Amino acid sequence: LASNVQVSVLVSSFVYDVSSPTLVMNNPQNGNLLRALTSINGTRQDNPVSPLSRVGMSSVSLQIQDLTQGTTYWNGSNFVNIVSTIAIIVPGQDADIAWNLDTSAIPWLSGHEYVLRYWSSDLLENVSPEQSINVKFDFTAPTSVSTKPAVGIIEGFNSTTNILRSIAGTARDLPSGTTAPNSAGITSMHFRMWRELSATPNDDYNGGTDAAFDPIQGSSFAVGNTLKWIAVNNPVMTSSPTPISWVYALDQGAFPDDSIFRMQVHSRDGMTNEEESTPTVVGANFVRFSRDAAPPVSFTTYPANGTSYVNPSGIFGTAADATSSIRKVEIRIGKQVGNDFEAPTNTYWKGGFGWQLEPSTWQVTTLTCGVCTSSQTWQYLGVQNPWDSGSTYYVNVKA
Repeated sequence: LASNVQVSVLVSSFVYDVSSPTLVMNNPQNGNLLRALTSINGTRQDNPVSPLSRVGMSSVSLQIQDLTQGTTYWNGSNFVNIVSTIAIIVPGQDADIAWNLDTSAIPWLSGHEYVLRYWSSDLLENVSPEQSINVKFDFTAPTSVSTKPAVGIIEGFNSTTNILRSIAGTARDLPSGTTAPNSAGITSMHFRMWRELSATPNDDYNGGTDAAFDPIQGSSFAVGNTLKWIAVNNPVMTSSPTPISWVYALDQGAFPDDSIFRMQVHSRDGMTNEEESTPTVVGANFVRFSRDAAPPVSFTTYPANGTSYVNPSGIFGTAADATSSIRKVEIRIGKQVGNDFEAPTNTYWKGGFGWQLEPSTWQVTTLTCGVCTSSQTWQYLGVQNPWDSGSTYYVNVKA
């Protein structure tokens, strides 16, 4: 036995680590309603904390699921119909190490709800408990419609039989429906109005010549008034798919006769999504109407006055109004007996009932373009044969 003794003692050390990491998500927060989400981020830390030893972090795992579409997960490139997990590599032993996922390329859908599930692991595969948050998106503007004045025509009003005592409209927040049910809800509704005074009016307000509506000023329509949005007070603001109706009372003294006006309605939702405020074309939220004191005029162009015909093909004419749309033209056709246009023995055309004695009836003509502005043509083809040979007929027309 040589009795040799090892001079140095070999020491073997190791770390015993069964502690799971701590994971925090800073952005977004649970329940957020968002217009955009370009980053999902937070902090993570391996455990146990100093002065105890730890092996260090490995990764953060994240699942992004579109709940509105069901089993639809983001795989880093697309939303797919299988469960997909994204791994974010985050090495280190420091406290509160930041982690981040760039989500600027994810095609979030307005009205959809997403669940974000996340957990982390260290180098020994100790895994933190799974956590989750839910977020919703709404980046769609609401829509507004003018219901009075009506859309699609230059609706005419006067100071006697058709008085514009109020304006009205609806607002509806979007998106809506089963495919995109989440929206912030309407928070405000407005309108603005001006009187056309420009020699070449267009859809845009001309501050130098047009007159903006301002109920605060002594003259509600005056050149130089600032074109402003006027709030519509309505206590019911909702994200319901059913449109919200509103009414705004008007002072009749503010509207000059024989004038054309423009009005735009506008709404905003709880995410500050709002409609286009610069008008480009007359549409559902941008209308023209008139205050019209002068009646329309209408004429018969065929048959011509004092002319004889073998068999008239119909009755044709024109109608025009200076500031309003032509909504209806009616004619009365009489067969004259003797020289008296109003003789009790005269007969009148009564449509499907043919020629009959008094009382006379007015027949509605067909407008060439439905409801038109300015001058347009009309026709009535309801009288074919029999025209009686040698008889004199007359036509009255009113618009």
